[in-house]
Amino acid sequence: MRTFLLILHRITAILIVLAAGCARITDDPRKPHPVVAYYPDGAKRSEGVFRNTLPNGEFRFYRTDGSLESQGEMADGQPVGRWTFWNPEGGKQTEAEYRDGKPSGEWQTWHDDGKLASISSYKEGKLHGKQLQIGRAHV
Repeated sequence: MRTFLLILHRITAILIVLAAGCARITDDPRKPHPVVAYYPDGAKRSEGVFRNTLPNGEFRFYRTDGSLESQGEMADGQPVGRWTFWNPEGGKQTEAEYRDGKPSGEWQTWHDDGKLASISSYKEGKLHGKQLQIGRAHV
């Protein structure tokens, strides 16, 4: 559940930044508008497409060093489908499924060393069934 809350917080914070950029759109809001947000130093923070003043389509979010932090689809301002999150070293951190903005289906997380850490199942935004936590072997 902690992973879900961290991911939701990241997505919400970044969407606020993107929405501020979308407010400057002067063309027809029903048409798709690519929006790119930048950090104060000019590095790309995120990119995606807005339609009807809401995020719609694929979005990518970047760290200040330019590495990819997360990528997934948005529909009418909510995450949908598969989202992938990477750790700062570039390894996969989380793969998550969303339906109508809520966690849905299988979620997997990985340890920093690339080994599988957990598998969870969500239904309608809530944990559903057993959650498998995979520990690390100590050598």
